Amino acid sequence: MSSALPKIGFMMTAVGAVGDNDESWYRQLIADAELGERLGFDAGWIVEHHFSDYQPTPNTLLMLAHVAARCPKLGLGTAVIVTPWHHPLRIAEEIAMLSLLTKAPLRIGLGRGNAPLEYEAFGVDMAEAKDRFQECWEIVRLALKGQPFTYQGKHLKVEREVTLRPYARNEQITFIGAIGHPTSADKIGALGLAPLVNGGPGLEVHKNILAQWTEAARRAGHSLDVPKCVSPLTIVADTDADAEALAKRYVPRWYQMQLEHYAFDAVKYASIPGYQPFTEGMKRRQTWSNPDNLGSLIDVSFIGSPDTVAAKVRRYLDLGYDYLLLNASTPGMPEAMRHDWLTRFARDVAPLLARQQEPQRVVA
Repeated sequence: MSSALPKIGFMMTAVGAVGDNDESWYRQLIADAELGERLGFDAGWIVEHHFSDYQPTPNTLLMLAHVAARCPKLGLGTAVIVTPWHHPLRIAEEIAMLSLLTKAPLRIGLGRGNAPLEYEAFGVDMAEAKDRFQECWEIVRLALKGQPFTYQGKHLKVEREVTLRPYARNEQITFIGAIGHPTSADKIGALGLAPLVNGGPGLEVHKNILAQWTEAARRAGHSLDVPKCVSPLTIVADTDADAEALAKRYVPRWYQMQLEHYAFDAVKYASIPGYQPFTEGMKRRQTWSNPDNLGSLIDVSFIGSPDTVAAKVRRYLDLGYDYLLLNASTPGMPEAMRHDWLTRFARDVAPLLARQQEPQRVVA
């Protein structure tokens, strides 16, 4: 395990107790950000979802600009901007603006998404998603250099020479790529993006993902000195039994909503290049939408007493992760409940991690 303590961020999503409305969800998201700033977390991260009740935050950077004004010491993250649904010049412009509105770190996660609902609504062919993701990232990277440029890609073009304004404060921006399946690890590493992996896969899968990412990044000449982010579900309670009972109460609804939002037509989308592996994810969602089937998920999640959670954190750190993105924000989750879990992690778990790093005294 690294001698350095991991950085700790947290998810802030548009959720609340059953019956809360959209405005309430956004007000609670801001309250989550304010709590995270008080607790000293590195950054609050926002997801991008459209057209359903599943954590609807269609404009991540707009929300983060508001958070930046309310919480100036809190870093800001996206998990993720789904690049194929946006013009890359606008993404670059908005990131540049945000970098001037806060002096806190920006953790900009990028991904390609896998919800047919959103792709069809935006009129983007899912078969083009992989190429569009790479081309969008290449344009964003060029634009943020602040120099005149053009670009010619298979799907995206910037034929008129332009210079991005405003100029970004690039030194505070870290770009991160979502790895939704092990097959994406090579691509994310080759593109020079830091890795972001959710906590669902088993530890052996995580080990292979990091190994593939590392080899691809090294082969392409990119720095390995970037955050390696993992995002497990987080529920901290007095005892393991208490935490597991809470998981059975609140976690299945999250996976039920994923099944609805990511409704995947196995016939229509089975042949789309790059998306066949995502059928495995749908199977896991079906399994974990049943409270009686959460055992494998609980095992790889930060669910348990403080001592148990600290032990689970150690397993991820030993694999090579050094950034923990806590996910205590799921649909149907009352505000007080997720605030309690985040507070317990900062108050009870983080000190245990710090003590693990203290040199042991040798008694003569």
